Amino acid sequence: SQVSAVASTIRLVLVHLIKHLSAPHLPPAQHWRSEIVAFQLTGRAGYRASMRRKIDLDRIWRDAVIQAEANLAAYHDAPVAGLPESSPFTLDELVAEDFDIDRSLIQLAASLDSTRPTRRRR
Repeated sequence: SQVSAVASTIRLVLVHLIKHLSAPHLPPAQHWRSEIVAFQLTGRAGYRASMRRKIDLDRIWRDAVIQAEANLAAYHDAPVAGLPESSPFTLDELVAEDFDIDRSLIQLAASLDSTRPTRRRR
């Protein structure tokens, strides 16, 4: 259950990073930033190195993209085009003590594949 809780908070960090990068113009964007901080702190506090082999970061990433897509659809928006298929972050980056939202948004933006079309809404 501890692994599941950490995985869940990591997914929420990723969801909010995707939403913020995709739609910084939306009214809840500043709230998303505060949520990123809260979720990252919670995930970092619960994370233990022994969990590393039990956390499938690429699966968490794929789930985060799906959730961000659904959340943004409520605002008639969609995730930014070209999101990678696998996580652009390492587990260590996501639970780091020096985690930085702006650095993470830049890293996420740098991972975009501009040749891939926007994901289709389900």
